[in-house]
Amino acid sequence: MTDRSFLIKKLNYYIENYDDLNEKERLQIPYFILTTTKDQMEELFKLLKESSENTNYLLERNKELTKYVEHFQEFITESNLNKRYDAYVKWKGVI
Repeated sequence: MTDRSFLIKKLNYYIENYDDLNEKERLQIPYFILTTTKDQMEELFKLLKESSENTNYLLERNKELTKYVEHFQEFITESNLNKRYDAYVKWKGVI
């Protein structure tokens, strides 16, 4: 991805000097804007894809961890350890 400070400087140059630009430079403005926008959109889509993949991974891990928590909760209930577990959790500062 192109350096943002370069993009801003280039756009500011075009804006501030528009009346003084020759025809060739004026024709370069739309091309510059379009290519820059395209590059920015590609980078955005790449980041969105990565974010989606990370979210999906975290959702899967959350499902797995939820199963473990439910398993241990069942074990605690079946083993009649509720009072000892509550005391342990409070002592650890979880609740």
